[in-house]
Amino acid sequence: MQLNKDYELSQRLRGEISALSYQCWYSAKRTLVYLDAGARYVEGWVVTTDGLVVEHGWCQAGGRIIDSALPVAELTYFAGLCFDTLQLEILDRDPTRLSPGSSMVGAATRALSMSQHSRRHVTLPG
Repeated sequence: MQLNKDYELSQRLRGEISALSYQCWYSAKRTLVYLDAGARYVEGWVVTTDGLVVEHGWCQAGGRIIDSALPVAELTYFAGLCFDTLQLEILDRDPTRLSPGSSMVGAATRALSMSQHSRRHVTLPG
């Protein structure tokens, strides 16, 4: 199901959070704070009008796409991973903390890798 982009809200939130170009994941994470409780942070891909496929991050709320990083761009969105506010907060507490230029997929992968690595060194009693 293709959702419609809310251009007006995307543009307004871009100004409120001072979103920067090429910081889509960070901007989407900051945008989530301004949206309703049911909003989701999304990582996936966008396709431009000339067919370029790009990894991208945005929010979804109320059946709409809110994209503060690219508020006026005409794009087709394809969601990959979606996180609600609580899930995003839990992932963000990880020592591999999300930095402005990285995606949650990268942070989650590093966290899982660290978790699996430390399990290999645990000796069980008995």
